[in-house]
Amino acid sequence: MLAINLIQPIIIQQIQQFLNRAPDGPKLLIDSGIGLALLLFGSQVVHSIASSTYIFVVLFSKARLRAALVGAAYAKSMRLSPKAQSTFSAGKINSFVVSDVDTICDFR
Repeated sequence: MLAINLIQPIIIQQIQQFLNRAPDGPKLLIDSGIGLALLLFGSQVVHSIASSTYIFVVLFSKARLRAALVGAAYAKSMRLSPKAQSTFSAGKINSFVVSDVDTICDFR
């Protein structure tokens, strides 16, 4: 994704040089306006697909991490001693678990 962000200004510069070129001007990477336009379009398509894939993978990983943490905290709360269970109600323990998991998953 970073490579595409770095290449797009070069493509735009090439398009400007193509539009304003002199007969003895600098050599272009692609000597066709349509080719340059297709290259710019293709880079945008690749950037869009890469961004969507990245977001999907991050959100999927976050959901899996959250499920694993909630499962581990729930398992731990089931192993509490009766004395510890009498200190806090089940709702309070659940609130602690949700709060802690949210903090970890949101990287606060």
